[in-house]
Amino acid sequence: MSETKIVYLSVNKNLKTKYLMKKGNNQYDRPIPGTVVDCDIVKSNLYDFFLVSTQCRQGIQTPSHYSVLYDDLHCEPEDIQKLTYKLSYMYYNYSGAVKIPAPLRYASRLATVISE
Repeated sequence: MSETKIVYLSVNKNLKTKYLMKKGNNQYDRPIPGTVVDCDIVKSNLYDFFLVSTQCRQGIQTPSHYSVLYDDLHCEPEDIQKLTYKLSYMYYNYSGAVKIPAPLRYASRLATVISE
């Protein structure tokens, strides 16, 4: 019998942080979906990253903040970042990406339904 291995993440979607990409001299644009920020502004003692998973037509997208609290698989950071981004496309009710991974969105909806 094999041991079960897990990766435990904490996700915060309620941020006031915004990112812009510099295109040229005094020109900025919204970041493209899949943009990851995992250096310079993240905590040094904790593996965390910011991920912009959606596209917006007006305004600037707000990223989600992911903190890896426990990693039993010893994954590469890029693998966890890609997985969280790809899971944001698996929400059954929408053809594009949602702000947080689909399993978290399902859990949030279930909690709302049960609490009513």
